[in-house]
Amino acid sequence: MKKATILFAVLLLAILALCIPAPDAEAAGHYHNGNTAVEYTAWTGTASLPATEGRYCLTQDVKLTEQWETPTGTIYLCLNGHTITQNGYQKPVIKVVKDAKLYIDDCSNAQTGKITGGSYSAGVIVEGDGFFELVGGSITGNKGSAGGILVQSRGKCSLLGGQIYDNIASSFGGGVCVQGAGANLQINGENVRIHDNAAQNGGGVGLIAGASLNLVKGTISDNVTSGEGGGAGVYISLDCSLYMQGGTISGNA
Repeated sequence: MKKATILFAVLLLAILALCIPAPDAEAAGHYHNGNTAVEYTAWTGTASLPATEGRYCLTQDVKLTEQWETPTGTIYLCLNGHTITQNGYQKPVIKVVKDAKLYIDDCSNAQTGKITGGSYSAGVIVEGDGFFELVGGSITGNKGSAGGILVQSRGKCSLLGGQIYDNIASSFGGGVCVQGAGANLQINGENVRIHDNAAQNGGGVGLIAGASLNLVKGTISDNVTSGEGGGAGVYISLDCSLYMQGGTISGNA
């Protein structure tokens, strides 16, 4: 009787297991900021990005012809080793709109995920009252008046991981331009590197018109400038603020 009961229990568990849908192989097991296990919805599009808030993981490269304007709300996007490329003429890759929060990570071991091809203004634009956080992956190969990232008045940008490199700005901020009252950039990750960017002023980071930078952990190195204002590593206009609690600014010229 006891053996029959055990056998029935085993069979029941097997039947229940068959009834529970398995998680999407591309969506399960990803992490945001390395702390909490988060399941993502697999994003299979190759020419567009999500129009509704949520958690998404790329399954292949994405090639855009228009800028991706994030929906309002909160979006977590895992690059998963893939590249988002802007192929349109004089367009940024991503615009984080007002009242939106965008978190970008890269769960691939090689950290090969990239955001590239933006032009005219920058690779990623953060509008006023928008928030952008980079946890992993790279922003590279963008150019415009700013280079990799442009943070506008009241916009907020947080760098906890990833690299920003090989971007070119015709004006301020080859890596990141932080522009306007209330605009803020926070760098707080040992693996954050802003390097090998170029600008007229502020090869690595440009702070103008009331913006601020909090540098806690991370490296700003090997950036170059061609303008009279200089600031190859960080350019700071008179009405801006740099709060440096740690990190490294070195090798800029």
